[in-house]
Amino acid sequence: ARTALERMARLVTQLLTLARLEGVASDTGEALDLAELARDVCGEWADKAVARDIDLSLAAEPAPFTGESEGLRILLRNLLDNALRYTPAGGRVEVAVSPGDTRSGPLLRVADSGPGIAPDRRHELGRRFHRLQPAGPDGVGLGLSIVLRIAERHGARTTFGSGLDGSGLGVEVRFPR
Repeated sequence: ARTALERMARLVTQLLTLARLEGVASDTGEALDLAELARDVCGEWADKAVARDIDLSLAAEPAPFTGESEGLRILLRNLLDNALRYTPAGGRVEVAVSPGDTRSGPLLRVADSGPGIAPDRRHELGRRFHRLQPAGPDGVGLGLSIVLRIAERHGARTTFGSGLDGSGLGVEVRFPR
């Protein structure tokens, strides 16, 4: 009963988040540093990583950006949640933030050493209520669609690739300059 209740609470929270994001892209934004935001969010997830015997690391260079702080926190929380759910004990999750260059803005990357997703199936990631590994950890198939919507609201491009050591999943969110 507890597991079912937790799953239902998660579903309701994600549905409400998705509903809030469905409107027109917000013009509001605040000056922030993606590296600082990543440090805060990784700190929130450190205990869960330790409890699962997963090495969670962060490499972050200052990356000034104007955006919706709470939306970006939700984006990173969802990426970390997925990475920690699918990475087995003894595995690794790495978060990296870099400021970008003269052609592009900041880059956020979350990569794990979990089972990953076959390259020919990655295009399916982010479809609502669609899970590629239905027998895996609990989830409802909304986390990545929320990530994609928040990235879109910020004008960012999201790509899915290989994770760590040739396995796992790597998610890159490239923000505009």
